[in-house]
Amino acid sequence: MATTNEERYLDTKISEENSTQASDVSPISPPGPELSNCTSRFLIKTDETISHLSRILSTASGTDTLLLTICYTSLLSSTILTSISLARLRNTARILINKVLTLPPETTILLTMKTIPSSRLLKLSMRLKALSSLISDVRIFARLWGLISIWTWAKSVFVENPNEDQTLNQLERLQVIANIGYQYLENYAYLSSKGVLGWSQKKQNRAWIWSSRFWALHVILEFVRLWREKRVREEKGKCKANEKSLWINDWENQVLINTAYAPLTVHWSLEKGLVNEFFVGLLGSIVGLIKIRQVWNKTR
Repeated sequence: MATTNEERYLDTKISEENSTQASDVSPISPPGPELSNCTSRFLIKTDETISHLSRILSTASGTDTLLLTICYTSLLSSTILTSISLARLRNTARILINKVLTLPPETTILLTMKTIPSSRLLKLSMRLKALSSLISDVRIFARLWGLISIWTWAKSVFVENPNEDQTLNQLERLQVIANIGYQYLENYAYLSSKGVLGWSQKKQNRAWIWSSRFWALHVILEFVRLWREKRVREEKGKCKANEKSLWINDWENQVLINTAYAPLTVHWSLEKGLVNEFFVGLLGSIVGLIKIRQVWNKTR
């Protein structure tokens, strides 16, 4: 179909208007150098952090350390938030009671759920506790294969005698035996709790307690081993200053970790326990933060 003069005129006018509008709109200026540098630094830092976490999570021990830290810090946060929430609820109840006491005797009082403020902190604390419980379950499941690594450890200390000092070798052998008892009982109790094996609830409870007692024995032996290790090293004497500093730092961290673990193992070794959830979360968080710092520095 031929184009009429009127259509050509309209096309020309539209083109002119579009050109005018385009010329009026200023182009989008590129981001300034400061913004670009800030974004680049942020992306680089984010990439470094994620890559570092990837290196930590690439090993079973690194993954367990990260899970341990999240597990106990979540439990600690949960207990703190619960205490704050309950304190607020008690304060609200006290205010309501004081107001009620000022009312005439024949006054009718109606209370609804809206009268009592819902606590977001309490809900958050419940979710954090659920997260802690879930991670604890995951860590126990991951330890089902612990007897395999204990076998390798046993072969090393019983056959190869890795330490020149025979006392250290004997201590490690006792630790191997303690860990076999701990891992066997924990595995059997855990699988029975999931219906895979057939121990009754009573047997499961006893197994959990005795498993923790074997763990407590391991911690006691670890204190003795650390003491003996330091004494042997002091008797040898000569070593480079930087090596000595690194060794002492690692040795002190191990002492701190076992000092935090000791009351926890006693707590779980008793039927009625020893401490409340706050101290369980606190002591576990101390262990987790020390371990995560060690793993973080080793994977730089």
